[in-house]
Amino acid sequence: MKAKLHQILLKNILTLVLIVIFNSQVKAVENWEIEKVLNNEFISVSTHGTVTHGDKYRLLISTKGNCDIVEDTFTFYTMANHPEILDIVKKKVGLEAFGNKILADIKSSSKFLGGHMVWITTGLYKIDDHIKFLENKDELNVKLMIVFKDFEKKTFWQAEEMFDINSNNWNLKNVSEALREGQKLCLNK
Repeated sequence: MKAKLHQILLKNILTLVLIVIFNSQVKAVENWEIEKVLNNEFISVSTHGTVTHGDKYRLLISTKGNCDIVEDTFTFYTMANHPEILDIVKKKVGLEAFGNKILADIKSSSKFLGGHMVWITTGLYKIDDHIKFLENKDELNVKLMIVFKDFEKKTFWQAEEMFDINSNNWNLKNVSEALREGQKLCLNK
């Protein structure tokens, strides 16, 4: 009787594990995590940084529409605790990526653990074009240079004033496959 009860319990646990595995909203492609986020409004295709592991490079696909546009974003965690770090939302940030100087936008800045998490976007792109742009690159290296106080007046802080670590790298291996999987998940909403 005890052995039979044990067998039934083991079978139920195994069934539950299989249901969780096959019904999960999170998929993975090697170093990439693919999941529905923000109440299923976006598919996030993300990978961890190699300098600061908690900083993610995220490619966001909106589930509203044709699933053919991706937003290129990444986060930077800082413990510098600059007094104006929470005021940089919607400000411009000058950075270097892929050997080019780029102007990006700060989407959010919030308290996180003992410091702050800053979310940066480089813009919206057609998925097919962005895959072509990223697929032959091994790594994304980002170095934050300046954060604009006032873009029109060209006043700014040096990035080192706000970010104790102002650079990070993300491995782009399998980015094309991961983005395609993210797009499939979006299309099957």
